[in-house]
Amino acid sequence: MTMKYWARVNADGVVVDTFAHDTLSPAAVHAPEVAEQFVTATKTVAPGYTRDAEGKWHAPGAAPEPEPAPPATTMVVDVPTFLMRLTPFEEAAIRGSDNPVVKVLVGRIDHPQTRHVNLEHPSVQEAIGYIAGLGAPEGHQPLDPPLIDAARVAQILAPEPIV
Repeated sequence: MTMKYWARVNADGVVVDTFAHDTLSPAAVHAPEVAEQFVTATKTVAPGYTRDAEGKWHAPGAAPEPEPAPPATTMVVDVPTFLMRLTPFEEAAIRGSDNPVVKVLVGRIDHPQTRHVNLEHPSVQEAIGYIAGLGAPEGHQPLDPPLIDAARVAQILAPEPIV
């Protein structure tokens, strides 16, 4: 016969007792209210072990494996990476605009000393919102028609994975 193993687990998920037998189950030797606290286990499970929500056993003092960290990201991208976030049509519309505010934005991006774009910087966020027609600073009119779709703003300003 093959030995079968059970663990009695309390409400906190901690093993308080174990039972092993080749033919009998916990229900055959324990009162029903006790037998119902037993779950199938492995030979190595002993009092003090814990059981997580997925049913994995952990030795006393052993912490469950931490969740994997989300991929590292940055909010600062180089200019070519920033421009690649725009479709060719969006970039052409922006570069071809006669709007003075849009011209300033293009001038900043094209400036020889501009190497990076901080996607969290208020002026960058304001500029992308402006060219999407999402508003304008006080005293200025919103761009009409917008040069990019408003739904694209979040994509353009999203964090960049670090590779």
